[in-house]
Amino acid sequence: MKTLRILEWNINQRSSGTRMPSYITKEIQRKDPDIIVLVEFKGQENLSTLQNTFSSDFYLEHYEGDPTSDYEGDPTSDIEDNGANKGTLKKRNGILIALRKDKFEEPLSERHPQKYDETRPDWLNVHTTLLNSKYSLEIIGVKVVVGGDTAEDLENRKSQIQWLLSQNSPKNSSKKTNQHQLIIGDLNYGPHVTEYLYPEYIKRNNQKNSRRKDYFINWQDIIKLMWKYDYVKQDSGLASPYAPTGTSWKSERLDWLITTKGISVNKTSEYNCLDWSFGRFNTQYYAFGYTVPEGYFICSTPSHPDHAIFTAEIQIKTE
Repeated sequence: MKTLRILEWNINQRSSGTRMPSYITKEIQRKDPDIIVLVEFKGQENLSTLQNTFSSDFYLEHYEGDPTSDYEGDPTSDIEDNGANKGTLKKRNGILIALRKDKFEEPLSERHPQKYDETRPDWLNVHTTLLNSKYSLEIIGVKVVVGGDTAEDLENRKSQIQWLLSQNSPKNSSKKTNQHQLIIGDLNYGPHVTEYLYPEYIKRNNQKNSRRKDYFINWQDIIKLMWKYDYVKQDSGLASPYAPTGTSWKSERLDWLITTKGISVNKTSEYNCLDWSFGRFNTQYYAFGYTVPEGYFICSTPSHPDHAIFTAEIQIKTE
């Protein structure tokens, strides 16, 4: 067995690329992970900061995010027919993955979206090999894109997750027996979506204009997708999908770890945590944000992280 520590954190850069707070690197160092996955990561300056801090000990791979069809700039300015004066095209959410050099060989390959597609999640796939081992590991960082709390948007989130699982499923013939895989990131879905309301119920109870009509899909539907694509078996009792006890965004658990056979979570490890203590650095209580049950004020203005730091200790079968 190979024991590894993984850290995932949505640092809320969105499409801004604004300089990230200095405490982000300090918090990562404090957690001392072997695998780092940063979701909503943006900006060349931020990349340089992480490279200066971690490149001696980590291999770093990142995806900046594909341009969308929206522009950043002054919407009241004159716009030429060719769009030259519209401003800068916004980009989707970026992702960074870092691997500790004393645990992994240099990554064999790195893949990410090649073009903008609003029906697909943001993702970064890094393929590596455990150091001094024949066993390879695919690490896929992901951010499921949202467009509101509507039935249509929930269906789109489910569709994004299904696409991600189907594209990387262990059932694919190209996946070798000595190859392990983990998917980790912000799925924008969790067990807080628990109601399953049939159309007949909506009609019968005159719920046409109620927000309750939005919840035609629940977390169990997502679990069934994982069963379908061999990420977790219905009767296996495996740890996937896994999130530590607590919340990762406001009162919800949106960040998850999904693994294939051969990877397990050490559920007794004290390393497993959804940690909000970085909120001690947020002193501007007049800013946009919210207070978590742990008592910390979380600033939600980019580029202040608005998700908990997700850490977990995993064990990979190597024999």
